[in-house]
Amino acid sequence: MQLWTCQYAGSNDLMQQAQIFLYANGNNHPPTAIDLNKSLLRDLLFNQSPAKDVALASVSMRPIPFVPVLEKLSLSEMKYGSVRRFYIETPEDNAIPITLQESMINASPPERVFCLKGNGLLIGFIDLVNHHERFVVPVSGELIQQEPA
Repeated sequence: MQLWTCQYAGSNDLMQQAQIFLYANGNNHPPTAIDLNKSLLRDLLFNQSPAKDVALASVSMRPIPFVPVLEKLSLSEMKYGSVRRFYIETPEDNAIPITLQESMINASPPERVFCLKGNGLLIGFIDLVNHHERFVVPVSGELIQQEPA
């Protein structure tokens, strides 16, 4: 089973190596959750993070249950696109390679794509907290954005 890698097979097998499938209903049944090998967290999710962040994540991360992820999502044509969508691209991300990010953007284009260069997946989220003023979207009015350095 290659839940996370099927979209970009061959581009990077680090995610596949990190996957640990959990079988709460027994090995004869489909997996119920996925966990990540803690020894690969730095390379996969925290490739540009300080060691203390990696250590904290190692003890904080929990398995991801499949039920919510695999639940069918129904979108109506009438409402689809009624919420403004933006994408923050992280080119140095080892969990979601840039080719997959570009594929997701092309499959359902957002209103605007921002790029956090020099950031992996999770350091990008930390940067969003620290630099949120670069990505302010007022409730009424136009998008205000300072170009990333």
